[in-house]
Amino acid sequence: MLSNFLFFAKAYPRVYGINPVAGSLDLLKNKPNLVYHKMMNSAYVFNLQRLIPSIQSQDSLLVYLEKYPDALVISRKQFEPEILAARNLRTIFEQKDPFENPTTVIYSFTIKLPK
Repeated sequence: MLSNFLFFAKAYPRVYGINPVAGSLDLLKNKPNLVYHKMMNSAYVFNLQRLIPSIQSQDSLLVYLEKYPDALVISRKQFEPEILAARNLRTIFEQKDPFENPTTVIYSFTIKLPK
C-alpha cells in the first residue's frame, strides 16, 4: 500500500513530465489545423480531447499543407524523410518516449521568402 502511494505521489508525476505528449501539449492546445502523418501517440487524442485527422500519404500531406499552411504535423521520427520530402517543414518539437522506441516529432511549415 505504501509503495503504491509513493509511486503515484512521487515517481509517476516525474515520469509523466518527461512524456512527449505532456511536453508538447501547450504547443498544440489551440491549433485548429493539426494532423498526424501515419502514426502518433494515441494519448494526444485523450489529452487534447478531440479527434486528430490522419494523413497517410505524402501526396495527401502536400495537399493539406497547401490548404492549411499554418498546420502542425505530428508524426514519428521514422517517417521524417517522407514528411520532409513532401514539403519544406521544420521540426519544432522532438522527444523520445521514455518507455518505448518511437520518437515523437512535430513539424511546422516553413515558408521560403524570396531574396
